[in-house]
Amino acid sequence: MAEWIVSHFPERSTYHTFIDAYFGSGAVTLCHDPEGKAEIACDKNLMLTNFWRVLQNRDTRAEMLSRLTVTPFSEIEFNAAQARLFVLK
Repeated sequence: MAEWIVSHFPERSTYHTFIDAYFGSGAVTLCHDPEGKAEIACDKNLMLTNFWRVLQNRDTRAEMLSRLTVTPFSEIEFNAAQARLFVLK
């Protein structure tokens, strides 16, 4: 779907900045060729926006990857994380 959306963009020479107003999964932004273009990813979901900022910063990205590599995959951990997520809202 992302490829189809990007295929309907105007000619690259007609714009300098790509603004993804509904970033969501990031599929369209990540499918869009950023060469020579400024990109702005927006979303109403502030947790998603924060996640994108974490990925952009070398230190916070390293911390996130470190934590992910030691996080056990279990239903108990998933439920605990989900409970914390709903408390934050």
